[in-house]
Amino acid sequence: MHAFLIAFIPFTVNTKNNPLEEKLKSNRITITNNIKPDMLTYKHWTGKYNPDSFKVFVNDTEVAQGAALEISSETKTINLKFDYSFVNGKRAGSKTVSYKLNDDITQANITFSWDSDNKIIIDNGTAVAS
Repeated sequence: MHAFLIAFIPFTVNTKNNPLEEKLKSNRITITNNIKPDMLTYKHWTGKYNPDSFKVFVNDTEVAQGAALEISSETKTINLKFDYSFVNGKRAGSKTVSYKLNDDITQANITFSWDSDNKIIIDNGTAVAS
């Protein structure tokens, strides 16, 4: 009869400096919808109004308020679109703005202002068409 000895050798895996994981993260850009409800309030001489519906899209993918979308760092231009509706659809519309993303970024934030020419704004890019 043969006897076998099994030895357990403790070891740890260092995941903090995993080059593959870091490379995968560096190949992505996180786009976050940071539009707050007060940014959507439309100020008119008759009062202040909030849309019944407001949706944001990044390259045709809807991004909910506070949510984020990851895109490839190879992406140089994105299309930001917003759809809105006031008074149960009696006043509705949409707008799309293309932005060239800045080089070597890992994140960008979307905000909104009715007073801005483009309305929908991204902090790490430059508008190229509206």
